[in-house]
Amino acid sequence: MEERRQNSVALTDEELRKIEELEVEGDLKVAKDMFLLQCYCGFRFEDMGLLLQSANIQEIDGIKFSVFETQKKDITSHTPLNNPNLYPQAWEIFQRYVDKCPYTDKEVNQYNQKIRKLAKLAGLDREITITSTQGEKKSKKMVKLYERISSHSGRHTFITNAIRYKGLTPNVLIHITGHSDTKMIENVYTNLQGSDKMIALNKALFTPKPQEKREERSDKTPVEFARWLVRMLGVSAYVDNISLPELVELISLKRGEIISKYGSERYEKIKKLLGVGLGQVDKERLGILFSKALGHKVRIIGSPQSVRRLK
Repeated sequence: MEERRQNSVALTDEELRKIEELEVEGDLKVAKDMFLLQCYCGFRFEDMGLLLQSANIQEIDGIKFSVFETQKKDITSHTPLNNPNLYPQAWEIFQRYVDKCPYTDKEVNQYNQKIRKLAKLAGLDREITITSTQGEKKSKKMVKLYERISSHSGRHTFITNAIRYKGLTPNVLIHITGHSDTKMIENVYTNLQGSDKMIALNKALFTPKPQEKREERSDKTPVEFARWLVRMLGVSAYVDNISLPELVELISLKRGEIISKYGSERYEKIKKLLGVGLGQVDKERLGILFSKALGHKVRIIGSPQSVRRLK
């Protein structure tokens, strides 16, 4: 059984496959296509017609994007349709409905009814607990997933699975989803289970398979990686203006969690990644910060200038 806040239901990868494999015809086939497109692209229901406009298609390096101003936030969304690292099957669905949006903005209720019927046919009967608040009073009730699923679930599924399975960060996702900042995505991120966070961390570290031998690396700079790690560990969601030494101090607050969940070897690899591209003095300073985090007594060396260079 899973507990979710109101309107925050997302499908797992397995549940998404059940929808994909469901054979239906007519109106249900159309609803299935549009819901899958939402799960693959993360757009709001009211932006469906904009995403499907051929005039909004742009192509960069062979990747096709639907670029449009969202109706709710008036923010530009850059939605990839055939990126092989996301959901390239979105392009096939897009081509079937380009310039022929099957729903108007006022038909969301009919669309939701069809989605729930699809979910029931697919056997999406996982029990979830919905928590709602009215004033100071909170209430909970248990429902089946197919009873709670809606058009918003497609968007939430995309955000959750993009983080869980694709390794995307909130700072990247907002350019796809049309959020004005990362706050809403951070809220989704904090709902992920501990195992999901470990999966995301492994993707960020590019853990090799046992038979492979290659240097463990990250495509992020040390500061970007540290900020991502601080967000993932739930220390703070607002870290854009925090320097690397301060980020390391924040990470040290979670050193027990890191070591218990990922092991001391992974902790050492995190230290290594944060030192990529730094001079020797700065690396020594980072080593000292991590040693302090582990409870070792060390002599602090290095100058204030070296700390400033880490920013």
